[in-house]
Amino acid sequence: MRLTGIASFKNIVSLGYPAIEVALSIMPVVDEFLINDGGSDDDTWLYLEKLQVIYPGKVKLYSIPWGGQNCCKEFDASLNNLIWEAKGNWIIEAQGDELWHEEDISALRHLIEELHDGGHFNSIRHWCKSCSWTRIDSYHYYNVRIVKKLPGLISHEWGDCFHIRGQKSVREGFTSHNVPPEWFEGNKIKYYHVHRLFPLNKLAADYAMAYQNAAGDPPRPAYYEAAKRIDWTKIEPPKPEDVLDCLPALIKGLSQSRRYYVRNCLFDKAWLKSATGLDYA
Repeated sequence: MRLTGIASFKNIVSLGYPAIEVALSIMPVVDEFLINDGGSDDDTWLYLEKLQVIYPGKVKLYSIPWGGQNCCKEFDASLNNLIWEAKGNWIIEAQGDELWHEEDISALRHLIEELHDGGHFNSIRHWCKSCSWTRIDSYHYYNVRIVKKLPGLISHEWGDCFHIRGQKSVREGFTSHNVPPEWFEGNKIKYYHVHRLFPLNKLAADYAMAYQNAAGDPPRPAYYEAAKRIDWTKIEPPKPEDVLDCLPALIKGLSQSRRYYVRNCLFDKAWLKSATGLDYA
């Protein structure tokens, strides 16, 4: 069994998406990692190149732009290109604010291998815990981020769904899919949606979602207009003792930051192993 990681990131630094941590959360278990830059105008590409230097046999970079009125379709098209390029039997999609916990990731790889050998499942549905620094939000949802590379596999709805081209989709909870049968056993292996963590990135992220990344979605401009009335500079980060213990180790080091930044330690394999206990060879 061969596992391919795919991701399409854009302006992760300026918008406050901890995508480097996201990529590293699954780096130990993927056989290859295909990452697209969607046309960033901040330092995103530089950090992706740095990842490629550290993992030259694993990380492959692409530059397929997306944005504007057709952003959703363009985003999915960028992922579809990575799906087409994937050499793996299975694909795991990494979104810019979704981390897998270091205590779960080895078990996740083992699970995919078992399902592959058994031949009975085509996708895996997981419990997502939606987190801020000091609380777990009231909503949890179940998404498919891991699918077998079947003929006609395509991304749909911002990578939140996977379909087989030409087949009827079925809505299941938060998202729709048509790559059954799905494996699902509650919250045994979960990932963390660590969104909206950095106050000083908040306005830029809301603006991008309203007028670029989610253009044509009526609620988004309203969210941005409401956010403009808040003085985000006065929002303080939580005290260290208030940060949730359950968060993945890779993200805990950012708990006192009001703006997202990429730490040098993320490119130090010795530090990564000491923080997570995983092998980043």
